[in-house]
Amino acid sequence: MSGASLQYNGFVVQIVEACDGVLPAIIYLSAVLAFPSRWIDKGWGILIGLPAIFLVNLARLVTLMLVGAAWPGVFEQVHIYVWQALVIALAMAVWVFWAERFVRTRSGARS
Repeated sequence: MSGASLQYNGFVVQIVEACDGVLPAIIYLSAVLAFPSRWIDKGWGILIGLPAIFLVNLARLVTLMLVGAAWPGVFEQVHIYVWQALVIALAMAVWVFWAERFVRTRSGARS
């Protein structure tokens, strides 16, 4: 690693702003804060969701480095078509988990 460059077995990538996991985290955070729920529930959503999104992004970076080193010809396809969709889907799944597990459960108890 050197700055924003990663190298593994001769394969080098540059980590740019769009690939650092911050944008999906901001979108997730916005969804949690905008959802009608109590502040304690929002806190749980943030506490659970943000680390989950950054862990997914870390797994994304590791697998992309392994794919790039082993099969450089498919790196772009995996980067764009597989991992972008997976990060979006997993961020949505974490939000749905939070909304169902924390918000809906508490709301149902009050009814």
